[in-house]
Amino acid sequence: FQRAYINWIINDYIPISASESNNFRNMISACNNLATIPSRQTIMLEIHSQFLLYKNKLTNLLTNEKVSITIDSWTSCTNQNYDAITAHFIDSEFNLHSILLSCHCHMGAHTAEKIKASIMSTVQSFNLEGNITAMVTDTVANMNSVGQLFNFNHYYCLAHVLELIAKLAFNDMNISNSENVMKAARSLIGLFSSSSQKEEILLRAQG
Repeated sequence: FQRAYINWIINDYIPISASESNNFRNMISACNNLATIPSRQTIMLEIHSQFLLYKNKLTNLLTNEKVSITIDSWTSCTNQNYDAITAHFIDSEFNLHSILLSCHCHMGAHTAEKIKASIMSTVQSFNLEGNITAMVTDTVANMNSVGQLFNFNHYYCLAHVLELIAKLAFNDMNISNSENVMKAARSLIGLFSSSSQKEEILLRAQG
């Protein structure tokens, strides 16, 4: 039961504090009063043990693989900064694999040097020095600076590039004699998408 419970916590992203809920404990007891719900400390120790086990397996798996990595950085709604690093490789049977290597929370700004240090820490912990062929990031300035700090190829995410192209395409400055038509269209759409009252008037007019 304990192993199944911890697997549920890990695989379904359940808060560790679930084990402390009296309602949850009562429900489990109603099903089987002999089941012992593991403590928070036990859960944390088992999660760490599982992490070390799978990290060792992953390190061995990646030893002879050439991989590309994708880097993403963002700020959460609670103003915490995160960096995530994912490895991608194609195996001998031509199957694509994408594996999250790390997701770190750190304080301060997303500077190029901090992101580089986070990348190097992860790369070294998985013994991937010399195995990386390319890095893909978004198009923001700090990621461009990160790309210049490494020797391997640096590419921009296609989705972000297309977003920048779309912004240029919908900019009246790039369309001669547009007379701000695109700006007016965006304002009109924004009017209905940001006001439930205006949207109701539009729907009534259509019906």
